[in-house]
Amino acid sequence: MDKHNFLTESSRPFSLEDDRLPMPLSVFGLDTVVLQNLPVRRVTLGNRRNPIRLTLAFDDFDYLGLWTKPMMPSAPYVCIEPWSTLPECTFTDSALEHKPSIRALAPGQAEILTYQTIVEGI
Repeated sequence: MDKHNFLTESSRPFSLEDDRLPMPLSVFGLDTVVLQNLPVRRVTLGNRRNPIRLTLAFDDFDYLGLWTKPMMPSAPYVCIEPWSTLPECTFTDSALEHKPSIRALAPGQAEILTYQTIVEGI
């Protein structure tokens, strides 16, 4: 994401360490990561010092957004968001029909996308 919160075209593969994405995102020099082409649509947030785990299963979504604001040390957090499409991008105009992965529904048509959140260790 650029300074205006528009998705950029830059991409790179992330290496997992023992099936884990190391956190915080600042290890990548980033505050936002958008993952796509995931072989498994299930992630777990946890750490070795705490038994609480949050798992998100998101089979209906093509993207996973992970973001934080590292400049806010008084409120440390990470957001895990399943995304069905991408946010505003620097590499396309803002017309809906040009937006990557946009879903077009006919009048009266509906689509339901679901995800599941599981909390363990409480």
